[in-house]
Amino acid sequence: MASIATPMDLVFGNDLLLNKITKYLKRPDLAQLCQINKLGRQTITPLLLKSPQLRSLKQFEAFSRVVGNSLPNATRAFRYYGDLVQVLDFSTARKLFLAMTYDLIIPIFMYCRRLKVLDFKRCFELSGDVFRSLFLAGRELCVSLTSLNITGMNSIVQHLKVVFRRLPNITTLILNRTNVNDKVVLIISQCMPRLEHLEIVKCGQVTDIAIQALASGCPKLAYLLTRRCKRIQNISLLQQISARGGKKVVYDDSGSGEEYSDFDDDDD
Repeated sequence: MASIATPMDLVFGNDLLLNKITKYLKRPDLAQLCQINKLGRQTITPLLLKSPQLRSLKQFEAFSRVVGNSLPNATRAFRYYGDLVQVLDFSTARKLFLAMTYDLIIPIFMYCRRLKVLDFKRCFELSGDVFRSLFLAGRELCVSLTSLNITGMNSIVQHLKVVFRRLPNITTLILNRTNVNDKVVLIISQCMPRLEHLEIVKCGQVTDIAIQALASGCPKLAYLLTRRCKRIQNISLLQQISARGGKKVVYDDSGSGEEYSDFDDDDD
């Protein structure tokens, strides 16, 4: 006797219907839907892993264990569950880094090989040595990554030259409130030809020399935010960059602006 299809079977078997339904569901609802049956797990898991919310140590531990598991229908490009992850925002759980071990974080960098966006904003507890080691271990992640935010991360600045040389496809880079200097920015101009969006707010060691290097080395640069950078004084140079190819350069020579970034905030 043939089995009778249930309403859930009909939903999971119709990609168009399923996509419309999942757009209106919140993460807890998706998690429940994922547990209904095997087809539900196969269908909903990619949606949950695309941009995982990691707000507790227990969530990090579970995520770290899962990313290295093989996908049911693995391909060369998508072999592990980690390959489904596109966005990682560590800033939402930055205070947890004190309790995290290197062994807990390293699988994330090894198996999230298709990651696009990585946010380390104000993760002050992450040491520079660990930061460097993570990127050295995640070779494929480095090539895939297009957006990196390290706002306020002064502890890692000495390792940025090594890390930035491994990130050829970065289009968005946010370095606000760090003590990066001209040497770091020169590496950016040499190693990130696809860079389109750069923020260096309150980076007091960056000078006009670095801006000149960006002008020549990053032809796709379309947004440059340089507010409160006291050593960047050649306004005409910024204007020249702005005039090339419709580029937009945002600068503040008075140092009095309060709102300085669409990507930053003042939460603790």
